[in-house]
Amino acid sequence: MKRFLFRHYLAHLETLTGTQRQQVIAALQRPDPGGTVPHQVRARERRLADERRCIHCGATGTRKHGKSAGLMRFRCLAEGCGKTYTALTGTGLAKLRHRGKWPLFQECLRQRTTLQEAANRCGIGYRTAFLWRHRFLAEARALAPLCGVVEMDETFFAESAKGDRTLRRRRPPRKRGGLRGQRGLSHAQQPIMTAVARGGETYAWHSFATGAVSVTVTMRSRTNPDTVIVSDAHRSYAAATRQLERPHEVINRSHGERVRGRWHLNTVNNRHQTMKTTLNRWHRGVGTKYLDNYMNWLMRQEFRPDKTIEPDFIRDHMQQKQQLNT
Repeated sequence: MKRFLFRHYLAHLETLTGTQRQQVIAALQRPDPGGTVPHQVRARERRLADERRCIHCGATGTRKHGKSAGLMRFRCLAEGCGKTYTALTGTGLAKLRHRGKWPLFQECLRQRTTLQEAANRCGIGYRTAFLWRHRFLAEARALAPLCGVVEMDETFFAESAKGDRTLRRRRPPRKRGGLRGQRGLSHAQQPIMTAVARGGETYAWHSFATGAVSVTVTMRSRTNPDTVIVSDAHRSYAAATRQLERPHEVINRSHGERVRGRWHLNTVNNRHQTMKTTLNRWHRGVGTKYLDNYMNWLMRQEFRPDKTIEPDFIRDHMQQKQQLNT
């Protein structure tokens, strides 16, 4: 509120009747319309206030510009920009309401409660709980490239159009557990590439191809140059390691080989078993379009190296790097 308006209202308080005074007191006692702001959002707000750097153009010298729904608003003073932003601008949680219920919903995610139970516990609708789940899971935790001995392999999930109301326009619906329509690898099976550092982090992502080009790109970005890659005998891994000049150990399971000295694929196979159990049994299958979100959930919840530290989905969104619109 502008200062002159505040002084104007303050000067006319003495003219209020008793009923009007009670109405003003009741209005002031109402909770913040934006809800209680989680401490992760407040921490990012303080960081933006200290940096004074516009998240839109990257220019320095921004200033505070009032408040918006309980959050400090900043305005860029750079010529040609002049945009405003808050701590939630540019994050995956922007424009979500009921901020005071986010910590409780995050706890439901940690406990893997069903959507209906989470909705009842948080006092929100079922549809809202579904949208919140995928908003919270959309941002992956930033991981450093894997090092040491890294096991790489792929697994496949049947293509699923769960919840798609336009499915009948493309193909007949497939009953749960039914045949995929054709044998072998095809568009009916969606690959999940997995890279596991022994005793460390796990990368799992929905890949649209398992060829040498796709494996080379992901291997370059998610492993260090001195990483020892352990994989099966698929030629894509051999081609990728040759191009990147990475050490490569092959476990040829088609010849009955399971372990050769210190080289094996037991860790990555265990990850695949956890994926199948969690998504196919506990979640009753998930739609293909949401596979990446559930991989983010598994990486932060089930596959984290230190089980004593609970995943913080809100903090992950607040710590994500801003993409400057330059």
